[in-house]
This record gives sequence, structure tokens and C-alpha cells, in this order.
Amino acid sequence: MWQLPQATLQQAAKYKVVFVLGGPGSGKGTQCNMLLQEEAQEGDRSVVHLSAGELLRALVRGGSEEGEMVKAITSRGHIVPSYITVNLMVQAMCEQPAGTLFVIDGYPRNDDNRSSWHSLGLDCEAVVFLDCSEDVLVTRLLGRDEGRADDRDETVIRERIRVFNEETMPQVLHYEAQGKLRRVPANGTVEEVFAGFREALGL
Repeated sequence: MWQLPQATLQQAAKYKVVFVLGGPGSGKGTQCNMLLQEEAQEGDRSVVHLSAGELLRALVRGGSEEGEMVKAITSRGHIVPSYITVNLMVQAMCEQPAGTLFVIDGYPRNDDNRSSWHSLGLDCEAVVFLDCSEDVLVTRLLGRDEGRADDRDETVIRERIRVFNEETMPQVLHYEAQGKLRRVPANGTVEEVFAGFREALGL
């Protein structure tokens, strides 16, 4: 599974891909879900939302040998190797028709993610950055109820933000230097952010 055929990689390289980055609590998942709901209401199936985390969780639920391997890695608190995550995304992409726009949230999180993606000959059309202040991120995370224990401890929340600033912000700056970054002010209401999000995607 982890060695993808060249034909699969060539197919994946033809799709349009937009990465969505932002700190924890910036609204990446919320904005992507709102986009999908709007597109579905309009009968448009040309936009597909991919979440690396969701793909990994689905693999684990499937109970395959690869899923058990990922489960063992995450249960020890380790990070899943980037090549596994990239391969899962590529496989999911190739299940969709030509002309599909893939909106991938929370990726690339670090240098390893980015290098793994581009080493396969893949690229991205743009990177949307939900630009949200740390105080707003903390307030949102403390106030939301998604069943995550790490959303109830401000110390843990600030550590997650620190990791984002240390590992993911360099990716934001990398794509900004390439002229691919589209910043969306994300301190406002969900609706206000969504207006900027759609505009950044050119929809």
C-alpha cells in the first residue's frame, strides 16, 4: 500500500489542490464543512474536502494490517510517518473524477509533511491561511465542546499553539515566499470568516 504506482502519482499530480492552514481553533474544519454544505446545496460535487487526520482514523477503523500499524504508532504518542499520510491522500484523490478541486485542511503541518508531498511530484495551487490571534484561539478552544480533553486545559492549548507556531508557521511563510499564500482574517464570526474563505478559494 505504501508504494504507489507511478500511474497513480501522475494522475494525482493533475488535480487542483489547495491547502488550508491555521492554528488550533482557527476554524479549518468548520470552514471546509460549510463550503461542502454550500456546494452540495448547489448540486456541485467538484470540490472535495480531505482531512489527513480523518483518513488515518478511517484506516485504523478498517482493521487492516496497515491500520493496525498506524494504531500502534499513534497509541505510543508518536507521529505517523509523512509518507503514510501522503499516500492515503493520494489514494483518496484518485477515487475522484478529473477536474476535482481538493481542499486539504491541516496539511502540511511541518517540514517533513511538505517535503514528502513535493517529493512525489505533487504541488498545490494555493495555501489558504486562517489568520487568527492567539487569544481568540484560546477562547474558542476553551469554549467548544468536541469531547477533546486537550480543549479543556489552557496550558495544553497554549502548547498546541506553540507547536503550530514552531512547526507549521514556517510552512505558511514558505508558501508566502512562493506567492501562493492567501491570508484570511479569522478573528471574526464564522460567517465573516467564511466570506473571506470563499473569496480566497476563488469561489
